[in-house]
Amino acid sequence: MKRKVGTLALAAVILGLLAAAGLFFLKKNGRPRPREMNLLLITLDTTRADRLGAYGYSRAHTPNLDALARDGVRLENAYTSVPITLPSHCSLLSGLYPVAHGVRNNGIYRLPADVTTLAETLRAADFHTYALVASYVLMAKFGLNQGFERYDDSLNPGSLVNDFLSEIPADRVYGKFRNWLEQRPAKKFFAWLHFYDPHQPYIPHKAYVKKFSHDESGLYDNEIAYMDEYVGAVLHELKTRRLLENTLVVAVGDHGEGFGEHQEFGHGIFCYEEALRVPLILSWPGKTPAAAC
Repeated sequence: MKRKVGTLALAAVILGLLAAAGLFFLKKNGRPRPREMNLLLITLDTTRADRLGAYGYSRAHTPNLDALARDGVRLENAYTSVPITLPSHCSLLSGLYPVAHGVRNNGIYRLPADVTTLAETLRAADFHTYALVASYVLMAKFGLNQGFERYDDSLNPGSLVNDFLSEIPADRVYGKFRNWLEQRPAKKFFAWLHFYDPHQPYIPHKAYVKKFSHDESGLYDNEIAYMDEYVGAVLHELKTRRLLENTLVVAVGDHGEGFGEHQEFGHGIFCYEEALRVPLILSWPGKTPAAAC
């Protein structure tokens, strides 16, 4: 039997917005148009809220996420339930705290089959469900593929073995998503895209080297800027295909990153503000108000 009772979390918020959108179409047009109601979930790995321009960081170069926040709803006080990638994503997609879904760490746990995920709920509501992950720690073998008709965790297909160092950069996430858009079924969809770039090790991208310092903090900002570029490319792809106007876009961090504020560099041990406070932005043109909460 599936576990269905969870916290009032992102999964519940998304379902509520989709239901409200159905009422919007019903009132405005006399009948709902469910085939045009899509959901795009973008998870921003290792992204703390206070490193985006939309959250007041003056040195940020995040024009695409900032525009998404400006045109939608920016939640000021969003906190992850746990500062570790796999458990946090299990919470995001189930609405359960780790103590309930049972996933406590990366690599050694698997989401139980009896936990109901957002993908399962939306697939049952006739959404085509697609996921694209950028890191080994979210591969299908850890259980988050539940409910997805297609779960792309191919990462580096030329490698015989994937391990904790296996990941793909934002440009490849965008390229895979674009290919999927060209081949997707002609029906409403729920797509989940995972960007892993701000996670260590930090890679300096030439386009942004001059914008930031060369220490660990600056390299982290560089990675966020690079990720933002391809978040923008994803949104542009939807816009050119006339899909964005009927798509709820949710961008959310899974956890933050420490730079010595409390003697932690990285994440996964302490639960201070820098590790737990994450961006959460919801945007759906004409349906979500432009406001901060």
